[in-house]
Amino acid sequence: MISHIFSPTRRTASCVAAVITAGFLAGCASSARFSVEARHVPGAVVDAASYRLETGPALRATTASGVSREQVLRDVRTALSAHGLFEAPAGLAADLAIEVDFAIGQPYEKALTMAAPVYAEGASAASGGAANGRIGASASGSPTKVGEREVTRIVTVFPKRLELTAWAAQGRSVARTSDPLWRVAVDNVDEGNDLARYTRWMVAAAMDWVGRDTTEPIEIVLGSRDQRVTFIAAGETHAPNGGVVAGRTERAATGRPVDG
Repeated sequence: MISHIFSPTRRTASCVAAVITAGFLAGCASSARFSVEARHVPGAVVDAASYRLETGPALRATTASGVSREQVLRDVRTALSAHGLFEAPAGLAADLAIEVDFAIGQPYEKALTMAAPVYAEGASAASGGAANGRIGASASGSPTKVGEREVTRIVTVFPKRLELTAWAAQGRSVARTSDPLWRVAVDNVDEGNDLARYTRWMVAAAMDWVGRDTTEPIEIVLGSRDQRVTFIAAGETHAPNGGVVAGRTERAATGRPVDG
């Protein structure tokens, strides 16, 4: 269960730090980097199982901050459908109780140092060549790069975390005294604060790792055109009668991770 204030664990800290640095390079464009960590109990029920969704405390608390609880739950249902999991009809027992939680921490300022190209005198990336007739451009008119220098920016970052946690359901009760059957945690720390976009991307990042184990935190790059994101945005769900999910890709069916 995640707290209202984002606090990465020791195991995810180094991976999140890499996500911070790389995330700035993409800025608020069309992609972002995420740290994903998944754990599971060997032999846990995953395929062809029913579930009921539960909303975690952080997600309930952050709905006033621009997070649509309904969108997050809808996206999670679609992601789970890629694994043959379906939501149990009301009043019927489910095999799993899956808690969905999302937290956004307090924004803070961070100094980011990155390498910037240095061009020959009179040339710059913006000028596209020589300035005032001085040297600095190649024969093709492109600026001549002669080295690199460090540039520091002060940026405001927003730490974000999504967790999907599954327990065995026994009727209407949940066996929470034992370890979860599986859990997927997705972290992102960058300048993005479009939570409708980021929660969808984070659900998409988690999708391939339901019921699996990453061994250690891994990085995943996602953008609006990624197949995982478009699959979830389409909103297809798996039918309880075992029907095929419309638009389901082989990658989504097997859970094979694909970055980029």
